[in-house]
Formats: sequence, structure tokens, C-alpha cells
Amino acid sequence: ERVWLADIQGPPMGCGCVAFSPDGTRLVSGGPAIPEIGEAVPPIVWDTATGQEKQHLSGHPRPVSVLAFSAAGDRLFSGGGGQPIKCW
Repeated sequence: ERVWLADIQGPPMGCGCVAFSPDGTRLVSGGPAIPEIGEAVPPIVWDTATGQEKQHLSGHPRPVSVLAFSAAGDRLFSGGGGQPIKCW
């Protein structure tokens, strides 16, 4: 069991799903839609050592509810809400 504790400042609406990279160095969070702007929170890649954002993965028109890394950790898959799965 891994426990990751960090004081990160994420999206104001929270997150709906998370995935750790196999080596534990990255965490990706996916979020709900933000009604005020009519957009979904993009998946955000976090550095688990520092708790800092590394990258925003834009391109999903609706909320992301599923995140998964490949076994090698070199690919991330995201999707949800009937939209196509993206491979990053």
C-alpha cells in the first residue's frame, strides 16, 4: 500500500479520478466539469516528490472519469463520458 500526502493546489472543483505512474513519480488527476465556464478540468500531471503541477493535458471536451498508465509508464490513457479514449 502506498500513501501519498501532499499539499497540492488542484482544480477548484476537485478531482474525480487519479492514477499513479508505475514508478510512483507521477500522479495524474482528472476532474469534473466546471459549470461557470462550461469546460471540463483537464487531466493534470503532478510530480509526486514536489507536489507541483508538471503538465495540463487539454483536449477532452467532457469530464475525465478514467485514467490509467501503461505497465511501462510511458503512456497515459484518459477518457470518460462517452468520449474517445486519448493516449498521451
